[in-house]
Amino acid sequence: MAIGFSFKKEHLHLIKSIIKLEAKDCNQGYIDRDILGILPFSEIDFNLLNTLKLFEPYGEGNPKPKFLAKGVEVIQYYQIGKSKEHLKYILRGEGKIFTALKFHAKERDRVKKGDRVDIIFTISENEYRDNISINLYIEEII
Repeated sequence: MAIGFSFKKEHLHLIKSIIKLEAKDCNQGYIDRDILGILPFSEIDFNLLNTLKLFEPYGEGNPKPKFLAKGVEVIQYYQIGKSKEHLKYILRGEGKIFTALKFHAKERDRVKKGDRVDIIFTISENEYRDNISINLYIEEII
């Protein structure tokens, strides 16, 4: 979508001011178009994971599906990585607990124990020492 308009050069500073003011909250209502929908933790299981595997391989023309979970509780989080730049969360929602990872975390991603947050995430299988589990990868904490 495109838009055009014209104005006198001497009004440029006024136009810039108006655009900056209007754009200030521009991203507040932004929703990622790759989010398939709201996915409560109670619906996350190996059956869902196996269904998602049917759509692999994921890549440029086939992005990995993202989901939104609302009001999940932060049980704990830890800094991980060589420079402590990633975060590992333990999250609870609808009686289920999952490990979630946030790579290249920002200060706003550091939440407190007991906080309730909305997250945009992807789901993956994790295999470690012959134990298979479901991991969540956080795209964004809202």
